[in-house]
Amino acid sequence: MSQEELKRILVNADSQFYLIPAKNPLDTYKVLWFRTSSDARVKVDLLQPGIMSIPSFSPSEIEYKSTQATTYSSTRARIPVAPFGLVLLLKLQAWEQHKDSSEYRFREKQHTDSRDIDVLLPLAAASNANFDSLPEEFLQEAHRRVILYTRTFPSSDEGWKRLGFKTFKAQVAPKGSIPRTSTSVNSPATRVYGRTSSLLTGEDELSRLLDRMRVSSATRPVARDSDWYD
Repeated sequence: MSQEELKRILVNADSQFYLIPAKNPLDTYKVLWFRTSSDARVKVDLLQPGIMSIPSFSPSEIEYKSTQATTYSSTRARIPVAPFGLVLLLKLQAWEQHKDSSEYRFREKQHTDSRDIDVLLPLAAASNANFDSLPEEFLQEAHRRVILYTRTFPSSDEGWKRLGFKTFKAQVAPKGSIPRTSTSVNSPATRVYGRTSSLLTGEDELSRLLDRMRVSSATRPVARDSDWYD
């Protein structure tokens, strides 16, 4: 099933989802957006395993959330959502990819990525997000990125340690320092993840994130499907 077919399924299931044309008039795809109960809106990215290092994970990790009826929609759709921890690590991956890009327009996105991580990390740490079902290779890369990230943003150190990651500060700590202790429980899920690994921020957490990040139609521009990574 193609991404365009998935978009149409979501739009038909719940009118809180809607499509708008791509920025480039030569592009034939539509951009998927979601309007929350607080009247904020967010662009939805549909991502597939195997593309841009998106991992697969156990179907048992998929949770189903129901959208809420709003003034724009009286219907409620059940949507498969991905674990919070996966979303956080994908955003960390996007931060590194943007930071290392040779193109200025992509390097600029690293600042948006770090602001997103500032919001996601405390929420993931508070819920003791679980990473056990993610592929070992993906987790190894995540551990490497966390060390790099905490070197750049040392204020994030405690949040990553609460999730069981070794940070840059811990890596250079003198011998005899107290080692970290990690705990993990099933985390809340925040993005759509179907058989084709579609990602969407769940409405309850989304509203909280948007309130904190002050994202609105006036401040968040329409972007391509791949903008979350590109």
